[in-house]
Amino acid sequence: MSKKFEAVIFDFDGTLYDNYKIGKHLVLSHIFHILKISADRKIRKQLKGINFDNKDAFFTEYYKQLANATGMSDAKAKKWYETKYMPFMISTLKKHYKCQPGVSELFDGLKKAGIKTAILSDYNLVPQRMEAVGIDSSICSNLYSSVELGALKPAKEPFLKVANDLGVLPEKILVIGDRNDTDGQGARNCGMQFIQLQIQGTKEKAEDVEHPLLSWNELCDYLLKD
Repeated sequence: MSKKFEAVIFDFDGTLYDNYKIGKHLVLSHIFHILKISADRKIRKQLKGINFDNKDAFFTEYYKQLANATGMSDAKAKKWYETKYMPFMISTLKKHYKCQPGVSELFDGLKKAGIKTAILSDYNLVPQRMEAVGIDSSICSNLYSSVELGALKPAKEPFLKVANDLGVLPEKILVIGDRNDTDGQGARNCGMQFIQLQIQGTKEKAEDVEHPLLSWNELCDYLLKD
């Protein structure tokens, strides 16, 4: 691999921390909400890659589907997501997960090298979730939630929005994420480069994919080497 990028977009869940079995931990910690939590995960799969243009349009559809799946009203679905589910997620992260080693040093090294950085997560409350796994949210000033941009990965629109804000051409951007079907496909949809991070739940093998598949330590060595 040769370095030909001016910016790096990091995924969050599964990348800056290993989110192995997060669904299990969410359910076991909040067992009385199992139906709603399961519905969220199914609905996100159904909405994956669909561009709704903006946050309000996305959440209108999301709350409608959540309500239909659980028997709540749209208003109650919204209230549950905002006042129960996202706090559940943050508390689960605090209890069970820690960030990858050397995250702050990695971002600092990229900054010193003149490489711009951004974090793009499918879930919202990115700063709060960063802090929950032990990452100082000030290490990166470009924090994005794809749902707040109106589309879950691998829709290209969130990636292009980040590229535009960074002022970097898509082909000069490296996307790093744990999932080829979302992070990788989103990068390819925009002509961006992609490196997949190998974590506990990774199913792909290096010999079976065309893109680089690296461990966290290998990734850090690659990004920070001269």
